[in-house]
Amino acid sequence: MYDVHSKNPEEFINHEEILNTLAYADENKNNSELIESLIEKAALRKGLSHREASVLLACDDAEMNQKIFRLAEQIKKDFYGNRIVLFAPLYLSNYCINGCTYCPYHMKNKHIARKKLTQEEINRYLGKILVGGKEHAKDADLLIEAVAENLEGKQKLFREMDAICDSHTIFATNTSSLPIQSIGRGIRRPLVGMHFFNPAPVMKLVEVIAADDTPQDMVAQVMEIARNIGKTPVEVREAPGFVVNRILIPMINEAVGIYAEGVASAGDIDTAMKLGANQPMGPLALGDLIGLDVVLAILDVMLKETGDNRYLPQPMLKKMVREGKLGRKTGEGFYPY
Repeated sequence: MYDVHSKNPEEFINHEEILNTLAYADENKNNSELIESLIEKAALRKGLSHREASVLLACDDAEMNQKIFRLAEQIKKDFYGNRIVLFAPLYLSNYCINGCTYCPYHMKNKHIARKKLTQEEINRYLGKILVGGKEHAKDADLLIEAVAENLEGKQKLFREMDAICDSHTIFATNTSSLPIQSIGRGIRRPLVGMHFFNPAPVMKLVEVIAADDTPQDMVAQVMEIARNIGKTPVEVREAPGFVVNRILIPMINEAVGIYAEGVASAGDIDTAMKLGANQPMGPLALGDLIGLDVVLAILDVMLKETGDNRYLPQPMLKKMVREGKLGRKTGEGFYPY
């Protein structure tokens, strides 16, 4: 049995020990302090903030990080709401695992190099990011949930936050496909969808989704908040897949089918769609970017909600997800990374 608390912070951190810590956490699912302690010790050793340390853990060693990702994926559902911001980079930070294109820790160097932002601006923005437990959201004006696409996990988190947050707090979910009404079942306030697109720092669109009981003034407030942070919101009524994923995900699924049939290679399918349909990225490369597990989850939700076989996942997609070939975040999908 491995006890992370027995380690001296100055002797800690390497990826083998992270794997051991996660394995220990898997055996002790109620001990959420393990994950917090891991980040605390990394921060102490590196002299970083909690957020920077958590990102650093997902950056140092790509091969080892894939193992961390796979193990963390198995146990992440047991840590919903427990320092989720700290734990998230270990299993959700696609870009950290693949060159840190958009993670906060490395993105700042990229922006400084391109002279898009100064060091002072970067420090000001990062200084506005606070990391803490659920209780720190008590006085928040807007709470945006962004845990994995799991209905029970989202419901559990919102029920917990409903008991903590003040009555004025707007509850929003970043779900990409799950029914807003179902996610909000059991809480005492209305829920609104606020669906950002990957990568969120770059993509301008936000789908603002209203359920049947979402007040129009709440929708208007969230639309205005999206505009104030430089996004372009579109108002959507609740429906399976909303707008973008209702169109996009079946296209990716169809591209998987074409590839599985041997009609064309992955590269040629993507080139054809880029040059023939003027898309900036081909559907298979996009699936790798989104995460093939996410693509499969969205298809499953749309199939369940509509009963329409248009959303039946391709067998190859299901096989790749079973094998852990999820795209960029695991280092292999339709392309190697």
